[in-house]
Amino acid sequence: MKINETVACKTIHAPEQLTRKSHPGERLSSAQPETTGPNMTKQAISTALITGGSSGIGLATARLLSQEGVRVALLARDEKKLREAAELLDPVPLIFPVDVQDAAALAGTIARVEESLGHLDIAIVNAGIGLYGPVTQTSWSDMKEVLRVNVEGAIFTAGAVAKHMVARGEGSIVFVSSILGKRAIPNSAVYSASKYALQGFADAFRLEMEPHGIHVAVVLPPRTDTPFHERMVKSAPIPPSRASMPSVPADTVAGAIFHALKHRKREVVVSLPGKLFTFFGYHFPGLGDLLLRRYYGENDTE
Repeated sequence: MKINETVACKTIHAPEQLTRKSHPGERLSSAQPETTGPNMTKQAISTALITGGSSGIGLATARLLSQEGVRVALLARDEKKLREAAELLDPVPLIFPVDVQDAAALAGTIARVEESLGHLDIAIVNAGIGLYGPVTQTSWSDMKEVLRVNVEGAIFTAGAVAKHMVARGEGSIVFVSSILGKRAIPNSAVYSASKYALQGFADAFRLEMEPHGIHVAVVLPPRTDTPFHERMVKSAPIPPSRASMPSVPADTVAGAIFHALKHRKREVVVSLPGKLFTFFGYHFPGLGDLLLRRYYGENDTE
């Protein structure tokens, strides 16, 4: 499976304005499926599934992969947002509304994705939610939702996808994590815990999948300019100093995901500040504690 190979003899018509509600897995335009010439089989065209595909990093990754000739299926909870996202892409992808917390529904959806696409080469495990606030001020219901989406949802997705890939003996699974999965910060304890768990799962899962020819990677972005921060659960006000921290564009993270796929990387930390943050946090934890204590002790009281 080559994600950058040229797709020959492809016929795509311009998307038309939507006039009716789509069904899960239905194309959102009059676009015809790719045709194949004598030397191009359906299996030669790379395909990808992206969870959390209705906005942010997921949507940016869908756009980049589509430009590279990859046929994309977007998964997310909100069908309306999925439809709006799909209209921004050319060719228009398939959409599958599903909640990654529902293991049975997710497994059925992934089976339908493979059936619709013919096979599944790539899975971008991106669905996630954020949580800000001290543990003592955060309800268990909010904590539990973060853990269910960020950890259980990711594990459900990877496990279901892997069953299909193992049968074919190839594929790539990329987990979108966070630099907070390498170095936790105050008031993000539960979110950081979910990303540490994802890192541990991916490291073990990678070794399990290697004998089957399946590539597993983790991409760790820093703060990213997406709707993620507007939608995150907050049990305390976010101080201006943290809300105004520099962020990277979603397209930058999408580029890192593509790099991980193309070069079969095991891990990619996005941006130089992100690399420095994880390096010092891992190799000099005491110094990291001191700096974080000073920074957040001073700024979280603003």
